Amino acid sequence: MTMLLKLLFALANAAALPAAGTYDYTLVPDSSDDVKGAVNHTVEHMGFFTRPIARKRLNRLNPIPHHMQVTITADSLSVVFDSLNAMVTPLNGAEVSWQSAITKDDVYQIHAVQQGDTLSQVISAGDGERTNAYLFDEGSGRVALHVTLASHRLPRPLEYTLVFRRDSTVMSSR
Repeated sequence: MTMLLKLLFALANAAALPAAGTYDYTLVPDSSDDVKGAVNHTVEHMGFFTRPIARKRLNRLNPIPHHMQVTITADSLSVVFDSLNAMVTPLNGAEVSWQSAITKDDVYQIHAVQQGDTLSQVISAGDGERTNAYLFDEGSGRVALHVTLASHRLPRPLEYTLVFRRDSTVMSSR
């Protein structure tokens, strides 16, 4: 079993959502998946002409964030990667509009889903769906971000996991 799988199993057994507040996290590269490798695995069986186009688009839409700020309130989840636009979702599952700083002109529908100890943000686009699933481990101060990007244009979903460690304690409570 890989080190990443062991970490995910450990996180799953000890996970709980953090208390309301704002938390800063930094990427732990050695504990995270190789995103470019995951992209290559996803597109490897595509046609000769479509494979480089899909690879370029997936790499552009999945930059590796080095910092993540999470704000949890009684009724919302806000996540900011590397100072880009905040993804703010009501915890009741209602869809809201969100504009990505990466694609700039596109507006997406986004909503939150909580299943057990995993809190997810689901981003819907015309050609697919991205799920950012957050698994918090309060004991170690780490969070595993499991990304799944599915589209009818891809032969299989793009999946990878990034692990972040907490930089600070609760910055503000709400």
